[in-house]
Amino acid sequence: MAELNERQKAMQAQLKRFVAAMRQLSDEAQELMEKKDYVSAKPIFERIIESFHGGEEYGTTPMEALAYERQRAKQDPHQDLLLLGVAFNASNCLGLIHKSENDYAAAETMYTSALDLISNDGAAPSRSGLWYNMYIQCEMNLLGVYWAQENWNMAAPLFRRSMIREAENDHDISGARKWKSASNAELIEIMKKNPDMYNDHAVHQIKRASLSESEHKCSAMGCPTTGQLSDFKRCARCKSALYCSKTCQTKDWKAGHKAICDSQVPAM
Repeated sequence: MAELNERQKAMQAQLKRFVAAMRQLSDEAQELMEKKDYVSAKPIFERIIESFHGGEEYGTTPMEALAYERQRAKQDPHQDLLLLGVAFNASNCLGLIHKSENDYAAAETMYTSALDLISNDGAAPSRSGLWYNMYIQCEMNLLGVYWAQENWNMAAPLFRRSMIREAENDHDISGARKWKSASNAELIEIMKKNPDMYNDHAVHQIKRASLSESEHKCSAMGCPTTGQLSDFKRCARCKSALYCSKTCQTKDWKAGHKAICDSQVPAM
């Protein structure tokens, strides 16, 4: 048991050193991104990504330590989240850089990788908070790649999902149903007829996702209650809708949330 504890402590210490190194690199690259110095930022982000895949400099040991931490019921979840954030940011920023170089295939790979990181970790489903904001921004970036290439077949599912999200945020039950039932051909026709629609749509989606903790609103139609996320209870099924009271939840369920909720809960 003592030997196991010593090994555990060593792995935790190694993980912390790895996270600290990755965060330092990420901060350096982020400063360059803010200065629009993509040429200098690109190799730093690439170095981060290589490290997560067992690059020679850091080896596989840090990731083994991370896997061990998760296996041990995430004894140090703070480090785990920091590591996830660094990996996501590097993938998303590389997507932006590749897109600026018109390398759409590479941009698509990076954006998809970033989205998978959050989706697979279970951090994105809730309709608020930093992870949700990051997820929406990245998803809109990926939609922009498909839109720029006029790759409508790949853009259609993302466009549908974003329009459903828009309608649900506005408590527009009929609008959400309309977008859910629209065929890919109908969605593609809309996108083709409105080539400039993406920019305004993406900006609006990102703004909606960026609501501060003090700007959350009860999901029940007509309820004016706003407050911090901790003031609300989530729908236990879809985990998306927020309610200030049991009365509002019951009212919204009868008003149409049942149809939306059922569609968001994956079939077993």
